[in-house]
This record gives sequence, structure tokens and C-alpha cells, in this order.
Amino acid sequence: MYGVSADLDLSHFQEASCIQIAIGEFQIQFHFCPTGSISVDGRWELRNPNGHVLDETMDNENRVTYRIHQLLGQTVRETFVNPPKSFGLRFENGCVLEVFDDSDQYESCQIAPTGVII
Repeated sequence: MYGVSADLDLSHFQEASCIQIAIGEFQIQFHFCPTGSISVDGRWELRNPNGHVLDETMDNENRVTYRIHQLLGQTVRETFVNPPKSFGLRFENGCVLEVFDDSDQYESCQIAPTGVII
């Protein structure tokens, strides 16, 4: 595990809108306008404004449906970092996307502001 750094800068996501969510076999990608993307290979959770989990990482054979689409068209109002375990985005509808670094062997995600991968 690399861990989430306490000084992780997520400021480029402030006031950005989630314009696309791409679902792959082993990865989910979140694309923002005007710029930036987050590609998640590890664990993530989507929580409603009350903190209840609406959607999360799970094996494809166990998934009945996705609810992550609730972020489409939503603007990021706040970002947070919980080092060394996670970081997240809070959206205008009150939903929170939290991404966890919980792998000892692999990168859990990639953050790409303005096309530069961190």
C-alpha cells in the first residue's frame, strides 16, 4: 500500500462537474469538466447525504445494479483526505464518493488533473 498522502491536492476537482462514468471489468473511471479524472482499480463507496452506502466496489458476478450514476451532472462542492486510507469528493446533491487505498500489492487509483497522472 502506498497510502494517501496528507498533502494530496484535490483542489482541481472543486466546482468540477462529473460528466462521465466509465465502467470496466476491473476499473471504474470518473471524468470531470472542466478537467480531471479519477480511475479506481480498488475499493470505492458512494454514500447518500445520511452516510448510507448506495453503491460500492463488488465482484461483477455479485452486482445486480449500479447506483453510481447519481453523480452524473453533479458538481463537486468539497474534497477531503483521510490519510493514509482514503480521499473523497462531496457533491452538490450531498452524495459522497470515497476512494480507498487498501491494497498492499497494487495501485488503488490514479488521479489525473489536466492530463498529468499523479
